[in-house]
Amino acid sequence: MKKIVNSMKNCMKNAACGLMAFVTLMGCLAIPADACMDYKDMIAAGAYHTVYLRSDGTVAAFGKDTDDRCGVEDWTDVIAITAESHTVGLRSDGTVYATGCDTYGQCGVFYWEDIVMVATGERNTIGLKSDGTVVVSGDNEFGQCDVSGWKYIVA
Repeated sequence: MKKIVNSMKNCMKNAACGLMAFVTLMGCLAIPADACMDYKDMIAAGAYHTVYLRSDGTVAAFGKDTDDRCGVEDWTDVIAITAESHTVGLRSDGTVYATGCDTYGQCGVFYWEDIVMVATGERNTIGLKSDGTVVVSGDNEFGQCDVSGWKYIVA
């Protein structure tokens, strides 16, 4: 399991570098195979805003700034971004930034650690930890946050 988790971390770094990365039982398959720096420009589209991850790990956001969803100007060391009604950034140290609509607690990620992947829904945020478990914050009206039993997840 440890080998798979380490492969997953490396794949996520490669995916953040703009490579297509796949986790296999034998390790990580990244296409193309050329090396890259720690960061690669990336974009995400949210509800009424667009987010841009610069190659230096900083983030910019443009559009309707409802609930401060574009409030990313102080973010640093970001390796991946995602957006919906809020904006989320995964940092290189495995911690997570979030800003924007927090009506359902979807920005409650400030104590998350050891995260290797993030995703956003309109009313929730989900994070994959390096040990294969999943954390989530936000609205659970339809059971979308019932992930406490999820284990050995590799994305």
